[in-house]
Amino acid sequence: MAASSSNLDTALTKIQSLLDASTDSKNRSVAATICLEVLQNSNYRISLANASLPSGKIKDARAWLSAALAYTYDCSNVLKYVNDTKQVAETMSFVNSIYNLNSNALSLSFNYDAFGNDIASWKLPKTERDGFWKNSNQVASQKLLPEYRISR
Repeated sequence: MAASSSNLDTALTKIQSLLDASTDSKNRSVAATICLEVLQNSNYRISLANASLPSGKIKDARAWLSAALAYTYDCSNVLKYVNDTKQVAETMSFVNSIYNLNSNALSLSFNYDAFGNDIASWKLPKTERDGFWKNSNQVASQKLLPEYRISR
């Protein structure tokens, strides 16, 4: 997460330079402005993830990392529609590398949450296609009880 955070600072500088150089293109200016906003949001979510880890709130960290990943994707996605200069292409490539770092951090946090320090058990994250969702036997074994509140 530290790598993502420090690279986000560099990306914000690159995006600001892109915005400054985009006075001739309204679309590029808007895209750069959106990128600045969402990358700042991403940076904030990573800081929240970092803050939640020392207290053992792994699921909170996963949620914050997931949000950071989405924000980084949004920046990359908006840049692809204005990819008409070398500066945009280089910035987009840099943002994509941050996306990969965020994705890896999320995957690591998922494995740590699921398997703890038993690194030998860690594996690639599953998706819906792989059967990510718990089966009914796993859910039933947790013996979750519904809470009912009846008022008259």
